[in-house]
Amino acid sequence: TMPAIVFTMKEHKELLRKRGIIYTVRLNNKKEGKVTIYFGRTRVARGELKKVPNSDYLPIGVLEKYVNLSGFKDVKEWLNHIDEVFLLRGLTGEKYSNLALYEVKVIEWFDVGLDRFNV
Repeated sequence: TMPAIVFTMKEHKELLRKRGIIYTVRLNNKKEGKVTIYFGRTRVARGELKKVPNSDYLPIGVLEKYVNLSGFKDVKEWLNHIDEVFLLRGLTGEKYSNLALYEVKVIEWFDVGLDRFNV
């Protein structure tokens, strides 16, 4: 089975629907290649996952370059979200040490399930 990548925020779903691509911060252990994209629990697409080069520890310069395709309005909002998700859950110790930036690109939308997302 293909690894899964899940999006739950409305902004992220809308961006993916509109542009077919998103940049997302995840734990730095994702296998690059084909993935199944989920909106919440619903399988919505097949995609391609690629790690952005030099994005370990999330350098601000790299985030700035991709923020317009992140679903966040600026880097500050993005970093606040990252802190909420990862630091508060204790998933990364040294600030951002096990996080990296990934590109998720839709290869094919599944027909089923998308009608539930009015995006």
